[in-house]
Amino acid sequence: MEPTQQEKDFWIKASNNWILRIFYFNKKDPRFVVDKPNPAMGITFNFAHKNSYVYLLIMSAFFGLLVYLISNSKHH
Repeated sequence: MEPTQQEKDFWIKASNNWILRIFYFNKKDPRFVVDKPNPAMGITFNFAHKNSYVYLLIMSAFFGLLVYLISNSKHH
């Protein structure tokens, strides 16, 4: 069952769903990407969602590869 907008808003504002006030972790929330409590600060992952770690790993590998390629191209 899809959570109501009220539930989603409550989850985002509840401090117990935030680790170090940076990482959102809520097993009840099925969303992969969520808004931060202050919408001007953008979005973040729900780290209780299994896909967040896969996506983070893929992004890290991609940017690591870019840094590697750029640093190697300067040496030639």
